[in-house]
Amino acid sequence: MRKDVKTGMIIGIGIIAAAAFTISMQPNQNIGSRQQISFKQSQPTPAIAVKRVTPPQPPADTPPPTPPLPKEPLTVIETPPAPPQPVYHTVQKGETLYSIADHHYSDPSKWKKIKAANKNIPEQNTLRPNMRLLIPMD
Repeated sequence: MRKDVKTGMIIGIGIIAAAAFTISMQPNQNIGSRQQISFKQSQPTPAIAVKRVTPPQPPADTPPPTPPLPKEPLTVIETPPAPPQPVYHTVQKGETLYSIADHHYSDPSKWKKIKAANKNIPEQNTLRPNMRLLIPMD
């Protein structure tokens, strides 16, 4: 350790020892009466009596106080639902727009919806196996 740290520790221990010695010289008195004695010795005026006041306790049967209500109404923010994920269909041999609409919509008359969403379908509406079609779900 450095010399100044050692010196500080020695001085601190000395102050604590002096305080302990001073307190132990009058073992039959409490701290409050020791303070009154030192106050009387330093000033000729009489000591002021201090009365300890405890706050009133509520009766045991009263409910706890309710917290204050907010001054402004709370606003509920709802998050919008996630957009639906696109649905794709891979054409199998023998499928038609009519059969695909029946499979996904349970309504074969909606085949035009699938045709409008897929620009890669030829004019003759002929589907080839492994074609990937977007199925609109809105």
